[in-house]
This record gives sequence, structure tokens and C-alpha cells, in this order.
Amino acid sequence: MWLELASFVDFFTIPPVVVTIITSHTWLGFRFMRILRLIQFSDIIRITGIIKSGSLLQLTIAAINFFSFWLAAAGFIHMIENYGDPWNEDSAQDISYLTCVYFTMVTMSTVGYGDEGAGTAIGRAFVVFFIVGGLALFASYTPVIVDYIQTLSPYEGEYKKEERLHVVVCGHVTEESVGNFLADFLHKDRANNNTVVVFLHTETPSIAVAALIKRLYTRVSYIRGSALHPRDLQRVKLQHAAACIVLANKYSSDPDGEDSANIMRVISAKNCCKTIRVIVQLIQVESKVRYAKMLLRKLVLVWCIHACCCCSLPCRTFLALAQRVVMMLFV
Repeated sequence: MWLELASFVDFFTIPPVVVTIITSHTWLGFRFMRILRLIQFSDIIRITGIIKSGSLLQLTIAAINFFSFWLAAAGFIHMIENYGDPWNEDSAQDISYLTCVYFTMVTMSTVGYGDEGAGTAIGRAFVVFFIVGGLALFASYTPVIVDYIQTLSPYEGEYKKEERLHVVVCGHVTEESVGNFLADFLHKDRANNNTVVVFLHTETPSIAVAALIKRLYTRVSYIRGSALHPRDLQRVKLQHAAACIVLANKYSSDPDGEDSANIMRVISAKNCCKTIRVIVQLIQVESKVRYAKMLLRKLVLVWCIHACCCCSLPCRTFLALAQRVVMMLFV
């Protein structure tokens, strides 16, 4: 299409080459605009999936756009300052492209050493808009930089498996629940308890929780993530954990919703590791019955599969009969 970036760049970069061939004289023209083709690397990175992290991908794209804007602006200054104003040829000055790159960076950063400057009227007018555009570009990319810095926090990594056993604790993870759980789990009366506690929660720990984790750093770890995401469960090494404990909010204003969310965490943990031992807190008795029925339905489904695959007629008959009994009594 005519309005694509590649076409737009070609409109301004091909004529200087033609003029140079015809006149046998080098003409800079708008050849500096070829640097804008760097922006296409953003699409290449997205398509190939070289960068997996979303925050790092956004930061890379922002860096590519920033460098394209910076180097293209330096090219424009280089062209204007070497040719001078059309109405005043004496305003031209011999300046290299690297000097223009240095000048634009010093100008955009609002440092302004003053050792280099634009001598043409067009160059000075361009610098005014360049400063405003550079500041606006940097302000728009500030949230991207902040998001990437946040991903570098110690809570965004993975739990490093040790020789000691570890348990994963998720669900309602707050200052109160963490304090009560650790006070009971790490009590001195518990003999030979050298198990590491790994908390998994979607939010960054509060100041009090962070201080508690730092004080017990040899026994407690904290990973920011969700128990509903398989990738986060792999980060806490759930498949190697001794157990998974799901804490409930006993003060929740919506007990049904709280129990349903915890049951979903149990299902997610079981899908990640079928042999993991899961201990879940449920507030309402009805939720416990519902959870038990869910497990029975799963057991019945397994029986049905075994009954269909079993070659022996007596075994198929027994499994089918057991299935009907369980369905009538409990489901």
C-alpha cells in the first residue's frame, strides 16, 4: 500500500540515488530515512517469537522505536546543517553524522552542553519540535520500562529445588494468614520439620509479609503467580512438592465464591500433577459435599474407561455394577 512505512521510505530515499547517478555528484537528500526500516524489526520479533516475555518484548519494541526516532532526527539535522538554509547558503556548516547523533541525544535529554548546535534556521526550528517529541516519546515508554523493572523483582523467578522437601501454599495469602500458618507449621515442637514453605500468590507481598519472609528466608519462599496457571505451578516445582495447601478466607463476604475459587485451584493443581497431595480449606459444609461428589464423578469416569477397556467379561460386569451403585448412592 502507498501509506506503508516501507513505501513512504522508498519515496524519499530512491530519488537521491537516481540524482547521484545522473549528475555524478553525491547528494545526501533524505537517505537518512532508511533508518526507519528498523521499526520493521518489531514485526519480525513478534512473528518469530524470539522473545517470550511480554514485558521484555514491549521494552524491545520501545527501544527499537526510540533508536529509529533518534537516528532519523540526527540524519535530518545532518542534511540541513550541511546544505544550509535555501535562502542563506552561508548558514551551512561542515558537520559529521556522528556529531549530529551526539547533539540530538544531548538535546533530547535536556542536558544541552552547548558545544554543538544547529546553525540554520530550519535546524533550530526542527530542534524545538524534536525536544517536545522526544520528551513525549520517553513519557509514553516510561510505563513499559517500569513494567519490565517490576518483572526483575525476586518474586518473579522460579523456586530452586533443594534436597529438602517443600510445600506450596496458595489461595488466601495475607499478612494474617501467612503469620498464622507459619506459626503453626514452623512451630518448635514439631520434630524434624525441615520443610520449605513456598507461597504462591498473584500479588506482590506487603511490607509486613516481605519482612517475615526475609526473616525466615531459609525456610520460606514467595513466588508471584497464580495457582490457576500451569506455568506458575511449574515455577514453584509443584510436581516435586510434598503437598499443596490451599488457604481460605474465613471472613469472606461470599463463602460460595471463595469455596468455588479454592476448588478450582485444587483442580488446577491436580491437572498439573495428578499425584500431588492437596489440602484445601472450605468454609461451607455444602462445598465439602460438592467437592466430594466431584471426586466421585471423576472416579466413576475412570471406572467407566477401565470397564470399556477391560477384556474380561466378569471384570467388566463388576466395574459396571460398582459404577451404578456409586451413582445411585452418592452422585
